[in-house]
Amino acid sequence: MLAIAAEKARAAGLEGVVRTRQLPAGAVGALVEELGAGAFDGAYSSFGPLNGEPDLSVVARGLATLIKPGGRLVAGVMNRFYPFEVLWYLLHGRPRTALRRWKGSAQARVSPALETTVAVWYHTPRGFARTMVGFRVQSCRALPLLLPPPYLPRLWPRRQRLLQRLERWEERLAPRRPWNALGDHFLMVLRRLPAA
Repeated sequence: MLAIAAEKARAAGLEGVVRTRQLPAGAVGALVEELGAGAFDGAYSSFGPLNGEPDLSVVARGLATLIKPGGRLVAGVMNRFYPFEVLWYLLHGRPRTALRRWKGSAQARVSPALETTVAVWYHTPRGFARTMVGFRVQSCRALPLLLPPPYLPRLWPRRQRLLQRLERWEERLAPRRPWNALGDHFLMVLRRLPAA
């Protein structure tokens, strides 16, 4: 992914402006020495990388230093409670998998096609927001709430009418409490608070 991003930057004539770096989210604070405080207008974490960090407070401190006051953090985070998954795995006789997220951490497969597992920490929106010291929540929505998760693609073609109805309900409910706390992931937008 980094090589593709670097190639796109080069093709757009932005190689001197866009730089890529591979580092764990917990080490984001190390960029402060190199780039300086307030170097970022915002940050984006796509669907789960922050779930690989055992201590989000370290990530929050680093991001609060790097992101300018008023800047945004957009985070896609794997949720601790996802009723669709619980029902699906209970109906398929896999209770341990159905409840794996409830403990807060688990070994999870990287992909349904791979045997490789990694340590994963699951969060609730409230717990995640509390950990992100220096930020205020602007919005939160479930992704997905009623629709099948991405790891069950075979459900999409079979029930198009039902899925279309669910999609309409999803659009209404996913950004509202308490529904926004019950998706496979939640997408949270936070704003960096002014320095104290």
